[in-house]
Amino acid sequence: MLLEKAARAFGVDLERFKNSAKVSGQDVLDRDLLLYLVWLHGHQTNQQIADLFGLSYSAVSRRISIFKQLILRDNQVKKRLEPVKSIIKI
Repeated sequence: MLLEKAARAFGVDLERFKNSAKVSGQDVLDRDLLLYLVWLHGHQTNQQIADLFGLSYSAVSRRISIFKQLILRDNQVKKRLEPVKSIIKI
């Protein structure tokens, strides 16, 4: 439910992420932002998150690490993240 709520807030199609062999461009940012929000919520393991997105658990760990660094470097990403965190009550 959290993931669906966040996906609606961003206007993205979760099935596209799960069914795509490769995600590129803005889709990577959207997917990683959703991954991060689900991970931040803390109710699912990396494997469970991986299953939601069609990734491996190690890919989830890697994407979370990359996204955390991106948040520190990029104010646009930080600005995009904040309103959604409040919508989904993290």
